[in-house]
Amino acid sequence: MQRSSKLIKANQAQFPDCVYYLPLFGKARRNIAVHPDICIETCKALLEGIAKTIILGLDAAATRDDLNKKEVEPLVKWAAKLLRANDDIIEDHFVNRVGGLAHSLGALRNARGDISHGKAAPKVEESDRDFARLCLQMTDAVAFYMLQSYFARTAPTVPTDVAEDDADQPDLLPGGIPDTPYDDNPDFNEELDRQYPLDGKLLYSDALYRLYYEDYLIELEAYIDAQREAQNSEGGDDGDAD
Repeated sequence: MQRSSKLIKANQAQFPDCVYYLPLFGKARRNIAVHPDICIETCKALLEGIAKTIILGLDAAATRDDLNKKEVEPLVKWAAKLLRANDDIIEDHFVNRVGGLAHSLGALRNARGDISHGKAAPKVEESDRDFARLCLQMTDAVAFYMLQSYFARTAPTVPTDVAEDDADQPDLLPGGIPDTPYDDNPDFNEELDRQYPLDGKLLYSDALYRLYYEDYLIELEAYIDAQREAQNSEGGDDGDAD
């Protein structure tokens, strides 16, 4: 469920502004297990933002002020209409369905979102990880279609194909290998157990690995990213000192 991220990375030289969305895709993935409603809220923001980028790129009459006054559903419909290859009822039907997904994500964000609309504790309703994962998968599919169509239309020579052989794999670790032995990451496991201590002899990291393997990989990806960013920051500081 990272085809959109791969597509953006493959085209970042021609569309550097779209790299802005990569951390948001990462945020959505990392929150599937721990904060499902933040994942869903981020999905809504991704579709809304990508739609605005497409509209500004293809509709010369559009302005940022106009777009900021609209809700997510009409924005996604507007962008999808601009990307239609054929002006017929079949693609109109698809545009409406894409708009329906955007509307549903917006409604979920309003009802259960944790950031834009803070909730009194305890929350009355919250989503579970399976539902958040579904929302992210649907968002990734729609975002990939919209970005791929936009890139192909505005810069026909850029690469817009992403390999299908691992499109449905988590691809969360370096090398895209999801089969990760538990004992290969002792520092990460220790950090998880420190953050989420459990009574008795049960370890949180071991339970997460055995019961929710994909969520374990998502947490591991976040840990690896944080470690890499810390190393890059230290390297940058040394470079500045020289």
